[in-house]
Amino acid sequence: HKPGRLLVLINKYFEKNQREDYIESLKGRLHSIYLSEGYFKHCNGSFVNGSWVVFWFGLSDVRESYQLVEYTKRVPDSFHGLIMGGSPPAATPGS
Repeated sequence: HKPGRLLVLINKYFEKNQREDYIESLKGRLHSIYLSEGYFKHCNGSFVNGSWVVFWFGLSDVRESYQLVEYTKRVPDSFHGLIMGGSPPAATPGS
């Protein structure tokens, strides 16, 4: 049995093979597919706050992550504030 395209992509991302029934096991909750293992592996840093995990990539100064984390703590769980026109603050070098 040949794995589906999505499973092939997930296997490549995780750099390991998931069970053949992995996608089927996500029925009804595919939107919540567990990817944080890959994010942890590839990110430059992360911060855990309750049910949130904030990941960042490519920051030139770790202090920029403080502003990103503070912004994320203010975003509603539904992300409506961001979708409705809010935006994260621009990180200022050296702050």
